[in-house]
Amino acid sequence: MSKFRKHDIEQARREAEDNREAASALHPAHTPAWHGEYAIRKLQDVANLGLMDCYESFERSLADFYPDLPWNPEGMAEAVRLILADARFPAIRDQILALHGFDLGAELEAALRDNLGA
Repeated sequence: MSKFRKHDIEQARREAEDNREAASALHPAHTPAWHGEYAIRKLQDVANLGLMDCYESFERSLADFYPDLPWNPEGMAEAVRLILADARFPAIRDQILALHGFDLGAELEAALRDNLGA
């Protein structure tokens, strides 16, 4: 596993499209479940392949993570709950913590508690 990888716009677009297609195969588009699946797949890419080096840190990448979730508070809260409950999330959380020193689980739990009224 690499902490960072070279930012490649075309590769990023392909990965995003693949993740959208995979999420769409499982859930109706743009539902909280769809957004949760898309986010898990995007995070898995970061954990397995590394964060694109256009970000200075994982924490700074959250500026692009949160907008990929539903924009309404109820939908975002549901998507975050689904991410936290996903069986793939503990391994992703552990990899991101080991590589970047960032506890994504704590971040998402705080987002629910502080911003999303959960």
